[in-house]
Amino acid sequence: MSRWLLHSLQGRVLLTLLLLAMVPLLIVAFQGYHCAREAVYDLAQKHLVSVAKTREAIITEWYAERVKDIKTIASLPGVIGEIIQAESSGVSESEELLKALLSNIQLQDSAFESLSIYTHDWQLIARADFGEHQSEDLLTERLTADLEAADGVFMEEAHMHHSSDVGAHIGRAIQDDTGTRIGYLVGNLNLTRSIGPLLQERSGLWSTGKTYLADRNLRIITEPFVDGERVSLRRNAPAEARECSSEDAPQVLDYVDYRGVEVLGTAVNLPIDDWLLIAEIDRSEALRWLDMLIFRALLTVIVTLVAIVVASTWMSSFLGRPLRQLVTIANRIRIGETNERVPRTQILEADEVGMALNEMLDEMRSQQDFIARTTALTSMGEMTSSIVHEMRNPLSSVKMNLQALSRSLEPGDFNTEAAEIASDQIGRIESMLTDLLQFGRPVSIRKIETRFEELVRMSLAVATDLIQEKEIRCAAESTLDDSTLFIDKEQMCRALSNLIINAVQASPPQSVIRIVLQPSLHGDRFVDLEVVDSGSGLTEMASKRLFQPFFTTKPGGTGLGLANVKKIVELHGGMVSASNGATCGAQIRISIPRTAYSAGLDAIRARQLPAQWSGSVQKK
Repeated sequence: MSRWLLHSLQGRVLLTLLLLAMVPLLIVAFQGYHCAREAVYDLAQKHLVSVAKTREAIITEWYAERVKDIKTIASLPGVIGEIIQAESSGVSESEELLKALLSNIQLQDSAFESLSIYTHDWQLIARADFGEHQSEDLLTERLTADLEAADGVFMEEAHMHHSSDVGAHIGRAIQDDTGTRIGYLVGNLNLTRSIGPLLQERSGLWSTGKTYLADRNLRIITEPFVDGERVSLRRNAPAEARECSSEDAPQVLDYVDYRGVEVLGTAVNLPIDDWLLIAEIDRSEALRWLDMLIFRALLTVIVTLVAIVVASTWMSSFLGRPLRQLVTIANRIRIGETNERVPRTQILEADEVGMALNEMLDEMRSQQDFIARTTALTSMGEMTSSIVHEMRNPLSSVKMNLQALSRSLEPGDFNTEAAEIASDQIGRIESMLTDLLQFGRPVSIRKIETRFEELVRMSLAVATDLIQEKEIRCAAESTLDDSTLFIDKEQMCRALSNLIINAVQASPPQSVIRIVLQPSLHGDRFVDLEVVDSGSGLTEMASKRLFQPFFTTKPGGTGLGLANVKKIVELHGGMVSASNGATCGAQIRISIPRTAYSAGLDAIRARQLPAQWSGSVQKK
C-alpha cells in the first residue's frame, strides 16, 4: 500500500490532494471546535453564574426575612411581658395567649413549621403547631448550648423529618429592657417546602439545569428536581462543586454530579451556616451544538474524502493517458515501427515531452539517414577512387594515341573530325572522373574567420574569364553589421565559385548576378548566403533533384558540382536549398552557422535541419 502511494501516479495524486485538502480542513476544524468549545464554556459560565447569583439573592432575601421574623417576635412587648408575667404568675395563665400569638405569626409565614417560647431555664411557655416535632426533639443539648452562646439569631444544621422533608432549627434569646435574658424563641423551618420551590423554578435552567443547596458537609439540602428522586440528606454533592466557589468570582467546571452524569457546574458560598448554592447543567445539553459541529465536520471530511478519491482517480487517469501513449509508442518503435509519433494532448507538459520525443525520433531518423548516406558515400568514394585510378591510365593512353593519330592525318581529312570528337569526349570523361574523385574524397573542415568580401573576391576570381566573356555584372552586398564568417575558406570558396559559375551559365549576357549575405530565416544562430541569377529559373522537378549526385540540366554536365556544394555546406553544419527568385532566375541559398562550432556539432545540426527547414519552390 505504501509503495503504491509513494510510487504510482494515482497514489501520489491522491496523497497530494489529501495533504492539500485534509490537513487545512482538519486544522480549521480543530481550531473551529476549540474556539466553539471555549465560547460555549464562556457562555455557560456566564449563564450559570448569572443563575447562581439570582438564586443567591433569592435565598439571601428569604433568610433575611426569617431572621427579621425571629427578631420581631423576640422583641414584641407582648411576648416579653407575657414571659415576665408567666414567671411571676405561672405558665398556665399565659400559655394560651402566647400560643395564639405564635399561631397568628405562623399563619402569616408558612416557612415556620413550628414556633416555641421558653423561659431562661428552658421551661416551655407556649408553642404553636409543632407538627412532627415534640418538645424534646427541639431542645437538644447542642441547640440549647448554641442558643445560650449566640448573641443574635442562630440556625442549627439541617435535619430530616419523618416525612422526608428537610428542616432547620432557628432561634434567638429574648431579653428585657435591661438586656437580661428572660427566655428563648425557637422555630423550626421547613426548607423543603419554603426554599425548594424557589430553587426549582425553571427560568434560565434550560431543560436539564438545576439549582440546589448543600451544607458545609456537601450534603444536599434541597431537592434538585420537582418530581425527581428524593435525595436531600441522602446524597452528597460532588466535591468539585466546592472548588467552583471562589471569593473573587465563581468558576465553571466540568465534573460528574450525584447522578453520575457529566455536567457543567458552578457554586456560590452563602453566609447561612456555610451553605453552598450549586447550579448545574448537563454537559450534553450545553455542548449539544459542539456535538452537531463534530457530526457535520465528520460528514464534511467523508464527503471531502470521496471527492478527493474521485478527483484523484480522474486526474491520475487524465495525467497518465499521455504516459500510456508514450509506452504504446515506445513499444511500437521497439518492434521497428520508427514512423510512430506522439500525438498532441491537452496537457502542456505532456506536449513538451511529446515534442521532445518526436524531435528525438526525427533526429534518430535523420541520423540513420545520415549514417546510411555517409556509409553509401564512403563506399562509393572508395569504389570511385579505385575505378578512377584504374580508368585514368587507359584513358591517358587512348588520349595520347588519339593525339598522335590526329597529328598524322592530313588537314581536311574526314578522320580528323572524328579524332577531335573522340578527344573531346575523353576530356569530358576525365573531367567527370575528377569531379567524381572530388565528390567521393573525404573532406576535413578547418574553420577560420573569413570576411564576406574576401570570400566573394576569391570565388569571383575562379570564374573571371567566364564572367568577362558574357559581360556579367556581379553585385555583392551584406545586410549584417558584422560580415565575419566562420568557415573553411578554401572549401567554401570552391562551393561558392561553383554556384557563381552555374549562375553565369544560366544568365543571359550583360545581366546581373546578386550575391547577398543576410540574416537567416531560421534563427539567429545562422546566416544566409544567397546567389541569385537572371536566368529562366528552375522547374519543379529540377528544384527537387538539383543537389542529387549525377543529376544535371546542362549539356555535358557531370551532375556532381552541386552535390559537392551540398556536401561542403552540410560539413559546415548548414544546409543548401534552391528556389525561384521573386522576379526571375534561380535563387540558391546557403545557410551556415554564425559562430565557430565544431565540425561534429555542425554535422549534428545539419542532420536536425531537414525537419525544421522548408525551402519553397515555385514553378516558373
